[in-house]
Amino acid sequence: MSGLKTYPMNLSAVVNVTDNGGASKEIRESLFLPQPGDSRKCMSALFSKSASSDQRALQNFFSYRFGRGALKGLSMGNFMLAAFAEMDSSRRLSQGIARASTMLALDGTVIPVTDESRQICARCVDGTVICGEWKIITRSPRVKIATVFLNKRATAVSSALEAVHKAEVLFIAPGSLYTGIIPLFLMGGMKSALCASRAKKIWVANVLSQPGLTDEMTIARHILEIEKYAKVLLDCVVVNTGLVSHALLRHYKKFGADVLQEGDIPARMSVVRADCIESHVAQSARTEKARGEGFEKWKQWSHLLRHDSIKLGRALKIFLQ
Repeated sequence: MSGLKTYPMNLSAVVNVTDNGGASKEIRESLFLPQPGDSRKCMSALFSKSASSDQRALQNFFSYRFGRGALKGLSMGNFMLAAFAEMDSSRRLSQGIARASTMLALDGTVIPVTDESRQICARCVDGTVICGEWKIITRSPRVKIATVFLNKRATAVSSALEAVHKAEVLFIAPGSLYTGIIPLFLMGGMKSALCASRAKKIWVANVLSQPGLTDEMTIARHILEIEKYAKVLLDCVVVNTGLVSHALLRHYKKFGADVLQEGDIPARMSVVRADCIESHVAQSARTEKARGEGFEKWKQWSHLLRHDSIKLGRALKIFLQ
């Protein structure tokens, strides 16, 4: 998002809302709202540099994360979005985000895919059913996932479907395949919108496998899974060619993660290969540490290696011409 906003385009983000970890879990359980955390991150990425001094002050407030006490690691932005949703007569997260976006001055639009609070569930090959993103991720033993589905039916918000309909290019961001990407496609109306769209459909491939979710899967296998749930064929995949440092890779392998191999990517697809990852991980490590001790056991490793927004923006620029 932050890499693309520098180019002349109308940018809209349709955001997954099924995460049930951290502060989002408390908000979901207390207020019966979809999780606001991923939308908050997209909003922060779209902060306009031309904002007024008052808007910049509000942006800083929105981005504030408590550094001590019982609230250590919690984001003020999550609470703000929950409050704005509660202030809406219909208590819809989408309306709360729209209201906050106007005040914060964004270079784009952020839309939660649904206003209904839902959990992602997985059925494993042994028949076991697990509901909730973090229960799926941390399940033991790690029996292979056969399929994923929502605990209840949900409908995509009309503005999300309209954004897909109007788009000239659709970028599918990297993320947790079964718990972060695929849930978007399970919302009512989304498959039909994607099928009707004439936009080019590009997936930015993950760099690493995710333990318990995509063990031993190739990039090609990821593509097939995305197409199976989205009911559309992808036009292109962006593959990172930047080298992961040996020290960092050793750290990841302790958790069972490894660099994704390409595999047999369908010949009908074009492949863009580019160095897309951050050269240094110091800032990512500080960011994760600031979230608080409660997040570190699992999330510290999974967020140390990140795509570089500027490098990725340059790689995606070819689709905007």
